Amino acid sequence: MPQKEIHNNTGYENFKKYIVSDVSSISEFCNRYYKDNRYNGRGKEYAACCLKSNIEHFNKYGYTFITHHDSRTGEIVSYYGDTFINGKLISNDDLIKSNISDYNAIFNIKEATQ
Repeated sequence: MPQKEIHNNTGYENFKKYIVSDVSSISEFCNRYYKDNRYNGRGKEYAACCLKSNIEHFNKYGYTFITHHDSRTGEIVSYYGDTFINGKLISNDDLIKSNISDYNAIFNIKEATQ
């Protein structure tokens, strides 16, 4: 999977508050959080198309999300995976722990803990 370089944009910041940390891939995210009738219940081809769409969004924007209408939790959920900021790996756990929007601060926190 190619490295994703994250840039400061509104969507990226807004969905951080909905991060889930109990999944380690986009496929697992989709299987765990989509309502059955909105994902697997519509057939394998539909699920594959939905997964592809989530992967494309993730590769383009550095995160993906499921709306509250489609989520089995009834709330928005988002997946950030491991992303690269300023060429340094920032894990999903680091994003969850930090409630800040300054990517350089995230970068410095990560660097200081290594």
